[in-house]
Amino acid sequence: MVEQFFRINLSIKQNDKNMNTDAVNAALQVGKGISDFGMVAIAGAFFLIICGVMWLFIFKWFKHLVDNVITRQEKVINDLLVETKAQNEVLSDINEGLKPISQMQINSVCNNFFDLDCERLCRLVRNVRDENNIDDKQKTRRKIETRCNAIIKKRSIELDNFIHRGKRLSEFMSTDWVKKFSDIIESEIYNPVGANNARAYANIKTAIDEAKVEFFNNMNK
Repeated sequence: MVEQFFRINLSIKQNDKNMNTDAVNAALQVGKGISDFGMVAIAGAFFLIICGVMWLFIFKWFKHLVDNVITRQEKVINDLLVETKAQNEVLSDINEGLKPISQMQINSVCNNFFDLDCERLCRLVRNVRDENNIDDKQKTRRKIETRCNAIIKKRSIELDNFIHRGKRLSEFMSTDWVKKFSDIIESEIYNPVGANNARAYANIKTAIDEAKVEFFNNMNK
């Protein structure tokens, strides 16, 4: 038992001696390196190693920064593209609304409008007769002018939606149309021969055709 204890103690001492020897050898190697290469060379080597590590870190950091900037720029560009596309669609709609319509389109639209007004004026003659209140000629005249003015005003509002050579089609209408149509309707209501729908239609249709010619002449000046 005692002998075993002495052996363990001898082994520990031997290990401590070896560790001390290794530390001394390491210190001697460093001293030899400093002696052989100089302190400046050793410091330079450490500096180069540190610089290399720092440059690697800076490169990775800068690459990460650039990637984030590019990602944000791509998102902004995509948002701008979406917004630009939406604006282009709106501008296209506006352009379609401002684009002058062709002469053929104007003729087709206006002919339908004038035909509709002819029908409304003929119906106005029948309505005034059916109301059976035409003894007061002045009151009847005011009623006729008011209703004719409403018909022409409605037509003007509808023609405002169309543009030709920078002007709205309502600008080519005449302010004399209300009086002209009112005179024809009044003459039909108080015609001494009596009511005649065919005659009333023919007279109103003639007035409408004259107004149509005047309208197209004003437009083509």
